[in-house]
Amino acid sequence: MKPSAILSLGALLLGASSPVEASECKVPPCGRFENSTPWTAKWADLGKKDHLCQLKTVAKPVKCHQYSLGANSSRGGYFHKPRTDVDAFCFADRTYYVKFGPRGSEQAIKKGVWIKINSAQTAKCVAKNGVPHLVVAVAGGTGSVGSTIVDGLVEYGKHKVYALSRKERSPQGAVNYLKVDYNDTDAIIKAFEEAGVNILICAISVVSPETNQAQKNLIQAAELSPCTERFVISSFDMLHVKEDIELSPLTRYTFEAIDELERTGLTYTRIANGWFLDYYGMPYWKCNLEPWINILNMESKWAVIPADGNIQASFLTSQDMSRFVARLMDLENWEKISAIRANTLSFNQLVDAAEKARGSKFKVVVDSLEKLKSGKISFFPDYPSIGYGEGDEAFLAMIHYQAGIGRYLVPRHFPPLDEKFPDLKVTTASEVMDASWKGK
Repeated sequence: MKPSAILSLGALLLGASSPVEASECKVPPCGRFENSTPWTAKWADLGKKDHLCQLKTVAKPVKCHQYSLGANSSRGGYFHKPRTDVDAFCFADRTYYVKFGPRGSEQAIKKGVWIKINSAQTAKCVAKNGVPHLVVAVAGGTGSVGSTIVDGLVEYGKHKVYALSRKERSPQGAVNYLKVDYNDTDAIIKAFEEAGVNILICAISVVSPETNQAQKNLIQAAELSPCTERFVISSFDMLHVKEDIELSPLTRYTFEAIDELERTGLTYTRIANGWFLDYYGMPYWKCNLEPWINILNMESKWAVIPADGNIQASFLTSQDMSRFVARLMDLENWEKISAIRANTLSFNQLVDAAEKARGSKFKVVVDSLEKLKSGKISFFPDYPSIGYGEGDEAFLAMIHYQAGIGRYLVPRHFPPLDEKFPDLKVTTASEVMDASWKGK
């Protein structure tokens, strides 16, 4: 829990509506609170017992009694019934934006921080087009997955977007850039504070001890930043599980990030989406991803089936993933795992779709789990280099082993983003393959 919010948020959790009566506004002037947002707020009567409110302008928490105020409703003032004197207000779980009076400027206030309303003041909390006005930053935002997420956020168009970059860059369209050194936590905090970053999406490719430490540094900076509240772990991939920590360094890095986040007050999630379909359209499918081969080599017309062709996996395009991530920013409550089911196919079905798109049969080899676990995979070295040198084959074999034990199938017991955003239509494997390879 962030220090600035410990007392106020703890009190909020206890502070549901109560039979205690609020102070009546007997003569003007009295404070008034207008909640013009789609979320429930809290308001308080100061000086009453039951709870403590940590006001922004007071060092110690003060006694108060707290009440809920629903979305798009108001309370307080002498000329409004009931004639209630509202002393203070806050939102428990989000940054909020407030104006005092018709000529006041809009201010961003951190979640869980109580703001006092003076006599005769009207405080109005607002949202932008029905959604929170957020500043979202993407670490690794100039890389392959990161730039795709940036594109999705810009396409959605409801939040201010920053891409973190190691180099100085000028704004490009709706994308702003923050120059950061991922090894300098203090500098990252300063950059977040100056930009007012509310949510950090880590899209660094965390595949080494160095990039693992960079993500940890970002978590620490987000925790210490006064405006940053939420964090998306770098995991746009399978759902990593603890059983694989000894098998895969990527899984170990994921859970090290989770352990780090559990020690903070940040709200966090990780994306589980399976495999990207983009790889089966390269080089003709327009995307930001680097070349990669898994299961299928569309150009050479071969396939490696891990263990059993009936095993299923989840598939979607990187562009569709980015649209779900953009919508995720609007959700009031985040699950620890944000699942995207998209398309579910067996490996046999995937091969069938590829053969139809290419108009001919593929050479198909079934690799046993034992072979893959030993670090060997068929058709090596007919794969693009993935940067591990002599370790490339072992890494590819490990990924295919995990596919063979079902890790790339997004589990059904997590509520998927697909159901929260049913208007988002996903591209199918056949659509990617046909658009990229038909007639070639």
